[in-house]
Amino acid sequence: MIYTESSRVKDARKTVLEMLLSNHTGDCRAPCMLACPAQTDCQGYVALIANGQYKEVASLIREKLPLPSSIGRICPHPCEKECRRQLVDSPNKYCHFKIICRRHGFAKSNGSKNC
Repeated sequence: MIYTESSRVKDARKTVLEMLLSNHTGDCRAPCMLACPAQTDCQGYVALIANGQYKEVASLIREKLPLPSSIGRICPHPCEKECRRQLVDSPNKYCHFKIICRRHGFAKSNGSKNC
């Protein structure tokens, strides 16, 4: 007979659950963000761009990058190699998103002339 409600089983479940939750990153952070040396919120700014919220994009990207357009041009984009979008068609071009923002008044959103 198998006992699933014994104190020994309950203790084992509790221990395993505590171990899982103690240092769990799992899929909570996107692979693109984990691959980014600056740990930018790639998914966040792509969603904002899709909604035309360029001022908010500026704030979000500048949390990690002081000069996003410049970085967008020189970054080796390790995020693209890890992008899940490539499972469907092709990876997102994250560096290009920063350049697009610049063209849509990204720099004007906070008065800066240099992005």
